[in-house]
Amino acid sequence: MSNAIVFYSAQIGKSCRKLEALSQRGLKSVCSGNDTIARGVNLIFRWGCTGRTGMNDAKFVNTTKAIEWCCDKRGARLAMQAAGVPVPETWTTEEFAIVASDADRGILSSQKFVARPEHHTQGKQMHVGTALQLAWNQQFFPGGYISRFIDRVAEYRVFVVSNRVAWVNRTEDPGDGRMAWNYADGDNVYWGDWPAKVVTAALAAAKVSGTDFCAVDLMVDADGNAYVSEVNTAPGQEGTYHPSCVAKCFDYIIANGKEKFADPVVPEGTPADRAWRWYIHPAVSEQANAVHSRAA
Repeated sequence: MSNAIVFYSAQIGKSCRKLEALSQRGLKSVCSGNDTIARGVNLIFRWGCTGRTGMNDAKFVNTTKAIEWCCDKRGARLAMQAAGVPVPETWTTEEFAIVASDADRGILSSQKFVARPEHHTQGKQMHVGTALQLAWNQQFFPGGYISRFIDRVAEYRVFVVSNRVAWVNRTEDPGDGRMAWNYADGDNVYWGDWPAKVVTAALAAAKVSGTDFCAVDLMVDADGNAYVSEVNTAPGQEGTYHPSCVAKCFDYIIANGKEKFADPVVPEGTPADRAWRWYIHPAVSEQANAVHSRAA
């Protein structure tokens, strides 16, 4: 068996098996609970899985701590907000009852907010309403969080590896009234069309999360403002292009180690359609190698 594996839970194995098929460095996919992990494995990519591997001397790409941070949607959102990452303004459910007090009713009663539980997946467990509807109905999600509703025109998913971007996907309003849009309904965004606000926000979120790799979900409003909604450590990947980009990035880590790149600095005056050169992971584009340097 390869000395590097991607470790996953049974229900999310499809993307990991794609990575195994596309890897050029013998990366293997192993389901948690599988007893066939051979001796000699020294690098383990945790694909959202915190299960025990039995390989205590191996290096982990995505620690259990980082994965658990991302799973705590409430804590992660509040931590990103405190760190200055652009997110929809967010309160704990308990705090929001105070924010939406009698004195503020005239200001907040006509605005919409989104209530969600501490832990959630995909677009499930979401309630939208005014401050009055949510503040006095905490039974929806006690211990959860409430954020301002963003009237989005598009959603993005940005896959980040080692402080660089592997791919960007865009989803537009399906027009059927759904609150939750699906990444699978979106389209890949070509390098020259990567929006700077989206990419920089995604990199900032990934950095705060402490992950080595993740997919950052964002919303964009009509004014082009980007807002991070969450960070995922076990995202689905459609087609072949996206997993092929991630496989290249993982192969790069196998060959060079998991150290993160220094924060990208785009030279002043760089045309928008050229900025991708400083954001993209070098494994995805050999053309970008010249502008990358390892953090000290």
